[in-house]
Amino acid sequence: MDTLRGRLTEIGIAYDHKRRLLITTLMFRDRPCFSLQLLRDYRALCDGLADFMVGIPFEARPVRFLLHTSGEPGIWCLGGDLDLFVRCIREGDHETLRDYGNECIHSGYISHTGLGLSVVTMCLVQGQALGGGFESARSCNFLFAEEQSRFGLPEMKFNMFPGMGAYSYIAERIGMRRTEDMVLKAGSHTAHTMYDMGAVDYVVSKGEGIRKVRAFVDLYGEKFNGLASMMEARRLSMRIDLDSMHRVVDTWVDCAFRIGSTDLKRMERLVAAQRQRRQRASTTRTLGN
Repeated sequence: MDTLRGRLTEIGIAYDHKRRLLITTLMFRDRPCFSLQLLRDYRALCDGLADFMVGIPFEARPVRFLLHTSGEPGIWCLGGDLDLFVRCIREGDHETLRDYGNECIHSGYISHTGLGLSVVTMCLVQGQALGGGFESARSCNFLFAEEQSRFGLPEMKFNMFPGMGAYSYIAERIGMRRTEDMVLKAGSHTAHTMYDMGAVDYVVSKGEGIRKVRAFVDLYGEKFNGLASMMEARRLSMRIDLDSMHRVVDTWVDCAFRIGSTDLKRMERLVAAQRQRRQRASTTRTLGN
């Protein structure tokens, strides 16, 4: 694990040997969104785990459960890197924006497929999960949310649509009609609402998320063969196609390069607001210490 830890700059990791549980924590450097570096960190983490475990028999693998958390108070992830989007659009850089989208698709698909090693992936949301943040959280096998959490797909506010998994992972859970209703209305939804719709697997009280995840692992760790096989059966039944997801990214890129100056300015204002929020939170924590 120390070797893996040394390769990461925006993801922290902790290992629970007793439970064979690896916990990742998103450590956003700039804003609480998916930067290219964070996505590359996730690929490096998963590739490193795969290289380490591929030759180990199923029953002896040291990582059975992988949990994703966030180090940003009140936020799981606000989604895509809008600053990057604006730069690419203004500079006409289709290739970088497409590469970014495909990297997001790759990260979500790794979680969905259990790293190709029958790892059960989980996400714990303890705040806002918006856009790509919601899509990435739902790509995991199990999604836990504390009751204060909020979920949404706000891309239509910028005259765009969520292209990194909403039409795969979320629609598979709640249906296409409900998913597109969320996209078109671009609103924010409570954890309990998402649970009732089927988009969230477990809702727990504030501050109880990690305890609930550990209880889940303790319960199903003894039945891991059945659980891992159940996840494989789910994947086979869902039939999420990676090639189709990459084609959705192509559509998303085309959409991005058709939006106008008003929408670009709206994105820029949101980027500025995200930075200001982070600065205020950092100042508050500093004064608190």
